[in-house]
Amino acid sequence: MLSRLMTRREQALLLGAAAAIVLGSVTIYFEHYRARPVPPAPNPAAARPAPQAPSASQAPSVPPVPPVPAAAARAVPRELRAGVTGAVRTPGTYTFRQGDRVGDLIKAAGGLSENADASSINQVATLIDGTTLYVPSVFAAGQEDATRARRDQAAAGANPAEYLSSR
Repeated sequence: MLSRLMTRREQALLLGAAAAIVLGSVTIYFEHYRARPVPPAPNPAAARPAPQAPSASQAPSVPPVPPVPAAAARAVPRELRAGVTGAVRTPGTYTFRQGDRVGDLIKAAGGLSENADASSINQVATLIDGTTLYVPSVFAAGQEDATRARRDQAAAGANPAEYLSSR
């Protein structure tokens, strides 16, 4: 049936094009996935010239400055975000400058509510980016619900250790 649609010459061209595509694909596959030899590690002793004694006319040279490690080269973020929940007037997430304190976070949330128990919170601790502070509540005698008390104790344990006072 193919001979009715194309001449022998057209069939040969089509077969040649298909073979070229297959051969190119195989070549690309093997070039991409073949094992590449690992270059030998440079010998640091061979790369350095032998130390020479300075002549009287030469001033002593200053040693080169060592490269800065990648961790130290990263810039410290200028702002950070921290959240606060629990017994504050306006719970939420707030943006601060590096070096701000837990007390600044509570102040940004409108301050503590009337039933807040901040005795376990270190308000002078430095804020940590991406953390959430939970401020527990206190209840008057007879109003305490056991379920709510357990939830408050569990949530207070979720605060970062840096935010807790050592009392």
